[in-house]
Amino acid sequence: MKTSSLDILEKAQLQPAQAKAILQVMEMELAERDTRVATRADLDVLRESMRADFAEMREHVETKINRMFVGQMGIFAALVYFAVSRKSGH
Repeated sequence: MKTSSLDILEKAQLQPAQAKAILQVMEMELAERDTRVATRADLDVLRESMRADFAEMREHVETKINRMFVGQMGIFAALVYFAVSRKSGH
C-alpha cells in the first residue's frame, strides 16, 4: 500500500487539519509553477534563433575588427610617412 502525503504528515504528529492545510499550500504552489517541458520542436526553434543571433554577433565583431585593422594601418602609414619625411628632411 502506498503511503499518502497526508498519512506521512499525520504520522509526524500533525493534526489532520494542519496536515491538510500544509498539503493544500503545497498543491497551490505547485499549480502556480509553469511545469511545461520543452518539446523537440521548441528546442529546434531555440537552436535556430541562437544560430541567427550568433551569426549576427559574429558579423558585428568582424566589422569591428576590420575597422580596427584599417585604423591601425592608417596609424602605421602615418608613422612611416613621418619617419621617412624626417630622414629626408635632415
